[in-house]
Amino acid sequence: MPNRRTTTLWAAGFALALTASGTAAASPSVELSDEWFLTVDGQYRPRVIVHTGLDFRGDDSEVRELATHRARLGLTLEHDTGVAFTLRVQDVRIWGEEDSTLDFSASGFDAHEVFAVLPIVRGLSLKIGRQEITLDNHRLVGNVGWTQRARSFDAGRLTYSAKPVTLDVFYSKILEAGQYPDGTVPDGRDGDIDFGGVHASFEISKNHQISPSFMTRWIQATDDVRHTAGVNATGKHRGFRYTGEAFYQFGTLEDETISTAFVAGELGYAFDVPKKPAIAVFLEHLHGNGSAEGTFDTLFATNHKFYGEMDFFLNIPVHTTNLGLVDLGGRLSAAIAERVGAHVDVHHFRSAEDDAAGNSVFGNEIDVKVVFDPIEFVQVRALYGIFVPDELMRTVGRAPATGSLEPDHFTYLTLDVKF
Repeated sequence: MPNRRTTTLWAAGFALALTASGTAAASPSVELSDEWFLTVDGQYRPRVIVHTGLDFRGDDSEVRELATHRARLGLTLEHDTGVAFTLRVQDVRIWGEEDSTLDFSASGFDAHEVFAVLPIVRGLSLKIGRQEITLDNHRLVGNVGWTQRARSFDAGRLTYSAKPVTLDVFYSKILEAGQYPDGTVPDGRDGDIDFGGVHASFEISKNHQISPSFMTRWIQATDDVRHTAGVNATGKHRGFRYTGEAFYQFGTLEDETISTAFVAGELGYAFDVPKKPAIAVFLEHLHGNGSAEGTFDTLFATNHKFYGEMDFFLNIPVHTTNLGLVDLGGRLSAAIAERVGAHVDVHHFRSAEDDAAGNSVFGNEIDVKVVFDPIEFVQVRALYGIFVPDELMRTVGRAPATGSLEPDHFTYLTLDVKF
């Protein structure tokens, strides 16, 4: 049960949410001259987290409470020709991480995005620099926006857009092992990591879209060249909506041949009645056979979006020890009051391959989430999650090797002020 410190921290979090003022305002573009415009964007996002250890030890676990934040400020300078420059800095921290209130450094302060956009010909542009890259629904390439730090790439991205077609070609240097006077690459790095690909989106009819892609990631240190090819399809008709995805990975890992696949599907229906209740079912199957070359790698995905809010499967295939993952579940959602929505997600997690003892079930997770939009530019999100483990959580090292397995509980409260 939460102790007095936990209760106090939660009370502080709710007070922070409920007393948020409406002073935030959108910042329109400021005309600097006849040709130049300046746009400002910002975000402040504190979050209170309480959990019971995330190790399934029950009363032997330590209840953890912490507060974190993301503070962002972005500036975009744009010319009427389409040339633009963006600088977006952020401070990410756990409250109380500094050694002193007199501290003057911030290890979590960084340039999250620094890029230029250069128009080439009509419909074709180049974005070059540090930037967020998201493809489709973030299934394989996403910005991991739920985490305070989020993800960005040092990359170049060519985009051609002429409805109903959008085409992207991108390349990113993920890891640099060389030493050069103009950089700060640490010693001891063994081999570069490169990532790139081609992605297209076609609107095949109104409200129906198909997006094929091909990507390659090369990890020099392990001689891992992994190609990923597949397609994402989405659409909606009346109250129905659907998503279908299939990807195949191939290549070489040292002297072994990579061969593995992933498929997923979701079908939902929204009822045209007050409160807008909706229901959805989903199934995801990531192949795994116990080996790195036979297990699907989710690359740079936003896995938090798909495999439960408690993030037991954030890094795949590491968090499944190459056994793959099957996620079967559903969602119920509705507007429960004015400006308030809620949904309940249920996940049943299994492996695609049994472990040595014949275990095949990771466990079950239920997430209950409430979203409140009290005023413009402000959103409050609260979540309670419970994970009931099974024996396979011992195999992957997330639970004690012996003894009983107890459910873990996870809660958070996020205030998001954004313009």
